[in-house]
Amino acid sequence: MEAYLFRHADPATGNFVGKPGGIEVWPVELHLKPVPLAIRLTPDTQATRQSVEARLLILQQTMAPGQTMGVSALRTAIGTASGVTDYTL
Repeated sequence: MEAYLFRHADPATGNFVGKPGGIEVWPVELHLKPVPLAIRLTPDTQATRQSVEARLLILQQTMAPGQTMGVSALRTAIGTASGVTDYTL
């Protein structure tokens, strides 16, 4: 990232561009915060578990750093998973 910011070809003009002098970039590594969930699925099969895991992963990928994950978003992700007819969160 730092090499790109220092100097790279502008895709529109082909001219080399980069950050102005005096600007510093400090990359910060983000860490995911674990959210312990206890979910009981009906029917509780390998297919429904995989479907719910896929939905929760999609939900996680739509979240921005520092954003609060609402219970309604969790419920929507679980309830709309393929094959799930009922669940307890």
